[in-house]
Amino acid sequence: AADVAASKGILVCNANGNSGPLPGTLITPADADSIIACGAVDSLGAIVSFSSRGPTFDSRIKPELVAQGSRTYLASAFTLSYGRGSGTSFATPLLGGCVALLWSARPTLNNMQIREALMETANNSGSPNNNYGWGIPNLALALKYSLITGDANSDDKINLADIIFLVNLLFKDGADPFPLKVGDVNCDTVINLLDVIYLVNFIFKGGPPPCSA
Repeated sequence: AADVAASKGILVCNANGNSGPLPGTLITPADADSIIACGAVDSLGAIVSFSSRGPTFDSRIKPELVAQGSRTYLASAFTLSYGRGSGTSFATPLLGGCVALLWSARPTLNNMQIREALMETANNSGSPNNNYGWGIPNLALALKYSLITGDANSDDKINLADIIFLVNLLFKDGADPFPLKVGDVNCDTVINLLDVIYLVNFIFKGGPPPCSA
């Protein structure tokens, strides 16, 4: 059901479970392949022992992301006041809020692109594992993350501004595209003048789109 929702454009955030710390203790539907399974860390960013761990039965890394799920400040339905609680269920709405904030700022992106931007800019994205997944999200970085090859300036469009961005990078020590791969317009694994020429041909001369020559 979670994957069906994902196929219809919904980004599901689901608690990874509170049965850790052994491997493979995640719950369903946190094992779905197109959602954000949410693990729990404490206020210092350390994984808490109860946070369920991956991998899934078919060896995929879980969770995708983590947020504070230990002594999380929250509203209490029982006392009609506020208090603290622990559990991956309390990390989940924090990550759902991250999704909502990013999507409101980048409304042209789809659910899988929002998921990718959050995961690839989280603090453990360089070495994801079955404790932290890709880590704690960084919304400032996620906002700058581009998902379109050729969109060097991360404005969700490919136009003259991207040519100028690459020229500044190559000849005026300008900023790097984020991530770097979106500036590699001809997909030869380097960013150089050939990418600028390729982009000029695409925008002004009807040449092939990025990475399809």
